[in-house]
Amino acid sequence: MSSPNSTNSGKRRMRTSNPTPPKREDKRSRTDVMDEQYIDVSSHTAEAVHTLLPQFTISDEDIQKIADAVKSNIITDITNLIKSHTEPLLEQIDQLKYENKKLREDVDAVEQYGRRSLIRISGVPEPNDERSTTEVVRKIISDIDPEFKGVDILRSHRVGKLSDHDVNSDPKHRQIIVRLSEPGVKFRILKCRKHLK
Repeated sequence: MSSPNSTNSGKRRMRTSNPTPPKREDKRSRTDVMDEQYIDVSSHTAEAVHTLLPQFTISDEDIQKIADAVKSNIITDITNLIKSHTEPLLEQIDQLKYENKKLREDVDAVEQYGRRSLIRISGVPEPNDERSTTEVVRKIISDIDPEFKGVDILRSHRVGKLSDHDVNSDPKHRQIIVRLSEPGVKFRILKCRKHLK
């Protein structure tokens, strides 16, 4: 069996070493040449700076003027940037305030509409074992309004905090809120309230 490097196999022989670079006649490297050029250019630049430096003198007043101009430009730029970001937000806040006010007015209107058929009754004694105010309200209203039907009361309950009854003081009875079937019944009852006395 023949080796892969043999000439009998018909294949080209593989190179086992790197080719040698061509010989240079100049012994200096590329970095050496660049360093020399840099030193030459930098020496010319240094000479030019030294000859021009006495012509450019800046006083403290000039420095202050430059600083003030830069400061003014920075403040203007920052102010414009802040305005560009805050103006849309302020407009959005104004819009939300308007919508909030409108919604509050709408909610108030709905609440007022819902109160049209409510009656508040005061001064009705509150027994300790009271479970429902509906029967008490039916009796009071039927005594003053002959047209009243018991089904006109949708619901009733006492409102306010339950107070402790003191033996020495006059007890304060909580008011009763009554929701009627329609506002017409409420107005009819209110006309008849003079009979309560």
